[in-house]
Amino acid sequence: MKKFFIKDLASMVEKEIATEFLLRNVKLSIADGRRWQDLTLSDKSGIVYGKCWSEHISDKTDNYVGKIVRVIGKVELFREQCTLRIVRITPAETYDPADFRVTLSSYDVEQSITLLKKLLDEIEDPRLYSLCCAVFGIGTARYERFLESPLTEEATHPYFGGFLKHTINVASLADMALTICEGSPNEVIRPDPSLVIAGALLHASGVLSQLTLGAAEGILTERARLLASSTDAVLMAVCTNSRLEQEKRVTDMSALLHILEAANGMTPPKTKEAVIVTNAARMSKELNSIDQIFFESDRMHPADKTRKAFCDYLGYDVFRGGEECLKN
Repeated sequence: MKKFFIKDLASMVEKEIATEFLLRNVKLSIADGRRWQDLTLSDKSGIVYGKCWSEHISDKTDNYVGKIVRVIGKVELFREQCTLRIVRITPAETYDPADFRVTLSSYDVEQSITLLKKLLDEIEDPRLYSLCCAVFGIGTARYERFLESPLTEEATHPYFGGFLKHTINVASLADMALTICEGSPNEVIRPDPSLVIAGALLHASGVLSQLTLGAAEGILTERARLLASSTDAVLMAVCTNSRLEQEKRVTDMSALLHILEAANGMTPPKTKEAVIVTNAARMSKELNSIDQIFFESDRMHPADKTRKAFCDYLGYDVFRGGEECLKN
């Protein structure tokens, strides 16, 4: 484990450091006859910006983006924010990936797994149940990837465990909608609960083929550049179903595939089940977008108390990891 993190740099101003970071970005600039590189570095506690002047620039630095690097330099204060004056960057030889991953807490993972099992048990159709279990690969290495994978590379739910969190959020919202539908005297067309829960759980499953797990973040595969995750979700369901034993296969996939296509924006929702899952997916992503803005702000500006003031105004902490971020 690292001896100190980005959140600790405020107490190390004017001190020399030699430690590891995830190199997120490098930009070469030239002005007034001088050359320098602006670098964006991170670990699990935050983001810090660094500057490497011409006498220390290496042509190899661009090749290290997305990798863990060892940085030698000095902590400086610029406009009340800690920055790094970098003299050397090399690939890190040894490191603990956990030091650089923004991830769900073990408590959140356990809670999500408990909810997943509860939601699966609500699928009364044995064929849909078998399909969901097979897609997630319960009992196999794929299941571990499902628990760890981010939902996207850098947009919504980009943290480790984000795919699990989003999947459970969407299925829980859809389950809540089913409860509302059941209690309505105006309900004419009753949605199929098994179809709704299965569609909610599987709607984003294409991500399992779209991202690989890097040392500190999800990385888009070459496949992701050719196929949309929505297409992969449909392919995942169809191909997995075809590999099930005959008596466990879903015989008519049309209703489920329509839900997957609608929830991913490929087609307008035309069934009640599709409307429920589509809106649940939209709500999960929109709420996380707000969360992500504040979370990244905390990482980039740990001394800024704007988010804390916002939460105090509301009277409660509404964003993921709030208490931990505020401690940082």
